Amino acid sequence: MKMLREVLDADMRAQTEQLKKQNQLIQEQNELLRDIIYQMLSKSSATAISDNKRDIEFPIQDARAAIQFGFNNVANKYGDIQIKEQLPLKSELKDGIWTVRGAIDPNKVGGVLEIKFSAVDGKIISVTHGR
Repeated sequence: MKMLREVLDADMRAQTEQLKKQNQLIQEQNELLRDIIYQMLSKSSATAISDNKRDIEFPIQDARAAIQFGFNNVANKYGDIQIKEQLPLKSELKDGIWTVRGAIDPNKVGGVLEIKFSAVDGKIISVTHGR
């Protein structure tokens, strides 16, 4: 009986180590994907900020354009590095208002960036940072 328990304990330790390795690999892949997304967004042709909207076609009708517009405006205020930590950005259109917000990392303290703007003309309604 004792030998069976030792075998089971050893098997559990091996499985735990395997799960830790898989988790580390997933975290590394997530960081790589974040970097790729960040590079794609920062190299985007949509470089509009609230005073210079000529690179964006209005009205903003799709989530990708909304994320690009929101990213550029929020990065202008808070900086690229802080935005990079909150990728991927999510967008939602409701009643003609786009809301773009960062993703929160449950292992970190702090909040996420959020920008709301008109889908019709890109007018910024609010830029906030909260939980």
